[in-house]
Amino acid sequence: MQKYNIVKILATIVTGIGAMVIIGWFFDIQVLKSVSPSFVTMKVSTAISFVMSGVIIYLMNEIKHKNSNFAKIVLVAPITVIIFFMTVFLFSSISGIRTGIEDVFIKETEAIRSVTPGRPSIATITSFIAVVIASLLLTFKPLKNKSVFIIGNIIIATNSLSLIGYASGLSFLYYEIEGWSTAMALHTSIAFVITGTSMIFLSKSNVIQK
Repeated sequence: MQKYNIVKILATIVTGIGAMVIIGWFFDIQVLKSVSPSFVTMKVSTAISFVMSGVIIYLMNEIKHKNSNFAKIVLVAPITVIIFFMTVFLFSSISGIRTGIEDVFIKETEAIRSVTPGRPSIATITSFIAVVIASLLLTFKPLKNKSVFIIGNIIIATNSLSLIGYASGLSFLYYEIEGWSTAMALHTSIAFVITGTSMIFLSKSNVIQK
């Protein structure tokens, strides 16, 4: 049960990070939106997706340790939210077309280090897609632990690189590519490292079969 409790804590932290950023946007608290005025903001859609990711981690934990059928049913909702946001943003990033979903909750007027206001980094989009893939593997292919372990490590590596970029001042390491990719927010990187860590713990948990 130790892994079960650790994953619950990690899920709560990820959800909490997303929730705090949402609060930051609605009450215009800069430190919650971007940590520092010179840093890129975590977009509202990213914050919502982290709340959904925390829920996904929690539900995956219930499925792995308790084989909860209720968790399997509820899991569809947060996965759908993330897929919706990230597929639209991926299309928008590739095509260069502004879809309008960037402003659906709050319009970002001053977007530092952002190609398109409201649109997250390419690395953020792909990391969330990886989270969805891992959740589907664990739900419908419960023995695919090795694949989930690999995905968890990829998420950690991708976002640790971003943290190195912030520490070293090398913007390309946190995926700021002029005209193509918005920079990844500092707390986005941290939240993904925690998410990837939870995936590794989940991959090492024994699934209960009924």
